[in-house]
Amino acid sequence: RYNCSEMPPFKLNFKKSDLKAACLSKFDDYKMVTHCIVDEEIARKLVLKEYLAYKYYNALTPESFRVQLLQINYIDIKTGIIQQHLGFIIEDFGELRDRIGANKIPKIFGVSPKQMKKLNKEQYQLMAFFQYMIGNTDWSIESIRNVKICEKDGKWLAIPYDFDFAGLVNAPYATPNENLPIKYVTQRYFQGTESSTKEVRNSIAHFLKHEEAIMKLTADFTLLNKFSMRNVEDYL
Repeated sequence: RYNCSEMPPFKLNFKKSDLKAACLSKFDDYKMVTHCIVDEEIARKLVLKEYLAYKYYNALTPESFRVQLLQINYIDIKTGIIQQHLGFIIEDFGELRDRIGANKIPKIFGVSPKQMKKLNKEQYQLMAFFQYMIGNTDWSIESIRNVKICEKDGKWLAIPYDFDFAGLVNAPYATPNENLPIKYVTQRYFQGTESSTKEVRNSIAHFLKHEEAIMKLTADFTLLNKFSMRNVEDYL
């Protein structure tokens, strides 16, 4: 809301009765990521790179938000002027929980140090390594910032979203977490918990196992121009 001068992100909230009448899914609450800034070329590049970040995490784990790229017509109802931009829609959190067999945690506003033991540590470390890979420090489980928490098999999962402040995206308005000793969003800083050498090696092995698939996602993504695609590949 604060950084998007052209079109802030918004939500689509459908009526469940309308969805049922149309024989559609019951899930009704979807976030739309928009072109955000005025410069169309830069805005398009930022949308596509953030979309890719979601697709990378999809490649690493099904416990992630699915996304769908869209070509959107914005119609000014007063003038009739139509603007066409790329954007993408993010899976309803209820749909994600239903898909992975997780439960909602009501009224959770933060994860305290005592509650850290409730986290699925393997999943949490995977998420933290992913955030490190894309250079994103704009998240926190202590204050539930840009993560959603749900419960599966007796453990809490931290599902990340909102990657426009990541170094991979490198948005002109992005700034690093002010509490960290870094100056630029393209600098990486690991925000995961302390782990044993074995646990760290297991996390790294998981990423290396999926490295080829992630790099192929980038190479096959022809909507990005060659210069932007090379920047993404070099950053990864």
